[in-house]
Amino acid sequence: MNIIITGGAGGIGEMLVGHLIKDNDITIISRTQASINKMIEKYPKIKGYVCDISDYMEVNIIFSRLNQFDALINCAGILNPVGSFEQNYMYEWEDTIKVNLIGTVNCCKISIPILKEKKHSKIINISGGGSAFPRVYHSAYATSKAAIVRFTENIAKDFMHDNINIDVNVIAPGAYKTKMWDNETFDKEPEWSDPKLLFDLIDFLLSDKSNGITGKFLHPKDDYKNLDKSISDSDDFTLRRIDNFKFRSVK
Repeated sequence: MNIIITGGAGGIGEMLVGHLIKDNDITIISRTQASINKMIEKYPKIKGYVCDISDYMEVNIIFSRLNQFDALINCAGILNPVGSFEQNYMYEWEDTIKVNLIGTVNCCKISIPILKEKKHSKIINISGGGSAFPRVYHSAYATSKAAIVRFTENIAKDFMHDNINIDVNVIAPGAYKTKMWDNETFDKEPEWSDPKLLFDLIDFLLSDKSNGITGKFLHPKDDYKNLDKSISDSDDFTLRRIDNFKFRSVK
């Protein structure tokens, strides 16, 4: 499978490259050539392109060179500003929205003409802490990640309505001690997640076993292997307000 991974030179994106490179052709997108060079030294098989994904024209130029791929995984993201919203610098706040949300939107939009020509193709978006609950002092990050969840649900419905065979899902990946934590100045370190659980979920969503499962908000500890495409028409595994029910947290 030919897979594009944005943010593939660091964090969760780098983790996924290391997992997927064995059996797939991987192209990474990153902000700097230096970060791409380090990844190519580590994994000579990969290809890499420098791109600011928040810039639609830049994304369009890069993707025009990538006319053959089967899946897109959107991992690129930034954290700042961390702190009281009243004290946040708005240029930092806006930059996080541009990279995390608009960057994901740009890559999804430009990939559609290529992916819809495949018999069945996949988009996997990465959400994050604060997407399903408020996260103190992380208003920009949480807002961008929650928006990615609703964006994913919405375009999944669009694809279903238009009979486009692109499955698009979003993952709450869990917490991993990546370089993003270097910018964390408020939250205490959580219990770190098991990467193998994330890799298993990624493998499932990229495989034919998940064909027809779309518009879902999934966590590596969910019982996703027992889902089928009928779930795509339900409110299960989505971002909703539901009253008069009791739920337990997934930790």
